[in-house]
Amino acid sequence: EIDMTRMSLTADNIRDGVIDMAKIWLRLNKEYSVGYRTVLVAGNDDMGGIVTWCADDINSYDVEFSAENELRHSADQQREDFLQAYQLGLFADERGIVSKEIKRRAWELFQTGEFSEVADIEDQQRKNAQYEVVQFQSGITPQEDQYADDEVHLEEHLKFALSQDYRLLKSKMPNWAALFDEHIAQHRAKIQQRIQQQQMQQMAMMQQANMQRGQ
Repeated sequence: EIDMTRMSLTADNIRDGVIDMAKIWLRLNKEYSVGYRTVLVAGNDDMGGIVTWCADDINSYDVEFSAENELRHSADQQREDFLQAYQLGLFADERGIVSKEIKRRAWELFQTGEFSEVADIEDQQRKNAQYEVVQFQSGITPQEDQYADDEVHLEEHLKFALSQDYRLLKSKMPNWAALFDEHIAQHRAKIQQRIQQQQMQQMAMMQQANMQRGQ
């Protein structure tokens, strides 16, 4: 706890220095910038990331961070906050299901021993799915992986499908994007097939149970 406090104070000093530097840059640009400039202020997937500005647009030197210093919260405090959010149902979807990402975060926070192997397997599945995306971006169709977790792969692939990088790929290399779309469809088909098989098994078990009652 003492070490975390010291690190937190150091981080706060660094953040204060970044803010002071940002204020200086604003003043310099207000006084010396000529004409209009266009900057990217966020990642590729932020639709509002492109900003065109000039010196006259700078009317304040107030700067603040949108995120707090995480070092201020100890591991115990993070676990307590997580439990409170979980009890409030903030991590569940409309069906009351908690996603695998949230479960992975819980494993990390609570260091649940034997579950780390499960997390490691899922991490590897995600890495494999991300590597497949890289292959598609290079025009390479990855070989079918019999050990792939279709749900995890589909989730990772959809993240790319909703990104600006995919839109650029579809614009520049539509054939490559089509192969990627087909790959996603294959994952969905496998998931649907598995669901149907489970439903058929449940129906067979119910019919067998009803027959046994009738006897």
